[in-house]
Amino acid sequence: MQRRGELADALVLLDQDEDDFRSSLRYSMSTGKWILAGRLVSGLGYLWYAGGLHREGLQWCRELFVAEPELPDDVRAGALHSFGSCLSVSGFFDESIEVLEEQVALRRTLDDPIRLMAALNNLGSVMSDVGDHVSSEPVLREAIELAQDAGLSSALMLGSLAVSHLHHGQLAEAESLYREALQEAKAYDEVYAIAVAMGGLGQVLAWSGHTESARVHLVEARERYEELKVMPGLAEVDFAAAIVERTDGRPKEAASCLLASLSAPGGYWYDAQELWIFQVTASVIDDLPTAAVLVGASIAGYERISRSQPESIREDLQNTHVRLDTVLGTEELARHLRTGGRRTRSEGRDLALDALTTFINH
Repeated sequence: MQRRGELADALVLLDQDEDDFRSSLRYSMSTGKWILAGRLVSGLGYLWYAGGLHREGLQWCRELFVAEPELPDDVRAGALHSFGSCLSVSGFFDESIEVLEEQVALRRTLDDPIRLMAALNNLGSVMSDVGDHVSSEPVLREAIELAQDAGLSSALMLGSLAVSHLHHGQLAEAESLYREALQEAKAYDEVYAIAVAMGGLGQVLAWSGHTESARVHLVEARERYEELKVMPGLAEVDFAAAIVERTDGRPKEAASCLLASLSAPGGYWYDAQELWIFQVTASVIDDLPTAAVLVGASIAGYERISRSQPESIREDLQNTHVRLDTVLGTEELARHLRTGGRRTRSEGRDLALDALTTFINH
């Protein structure tokens, strides 16, 4: 299925027929009908990814591949695409890249440039999301070229390329790519791609300080993601909206956006987004010892991920650190940072939820 306007209808059908799909998957896997199982996993993968059912989808994908079935190359490639997508949105980024690299290698042996394009886009997007911009750019540019050669939209690939520039702090380049992606998505009437480009453009404008324009784009992106039931998109837009509200001097509104993003049920597109929320929460709330603990949890989380974070996030963290050091003093701040560093991700999440709720209701 292509990522056009029919996505919303397809997600409605998934809601209506999900029990039948589950029954078909159970039957095919329990009886060893692996080609049928592979086709089902291949066909359902994007709906699991976009509809917030990626954890269930990941379980089905793992069950399929643990069995090590012999599948035709095209069926295996499609199932790998679903597996890689569910892995990425569930936070297993390194494994996702391995799976998607296998899919791309397999697609290169098949005479199907359109599906190769989709495979490259998926791989390049995950590489970009984890900060491997050197590897992601040639992969995405090949996908763009294949799309253009086939007369198809390259809006999603342009958006993925924009993410790379955004994370490098190259806001002007990212804005230009997102605007090109938005223009192309509208020309092809791709509802999902329009939402992605709108949300991405809103993020760039938010970090650039153009809050009025950012708010307009983020509101529209959120409406489209809600229509499509793309949960990770909602979490991303709500986080960007918090930056807008904070920039405009509205801390409680920013806290409400952060709370919505942190409470989103469908996971995140970036492995560190929850840590970003902890960090920005620290810049908004007025309980400074708790803010310092959240900063410590963020820093420790980044170190565990061992990936460079976006330029905007690094600068934002430094600004918050300096403010806390000025008010609390270096010794007290260091003590709270150590406390935060010992928190698990789950404990940090609970602390951020409590801090945001208290701040909003105070």
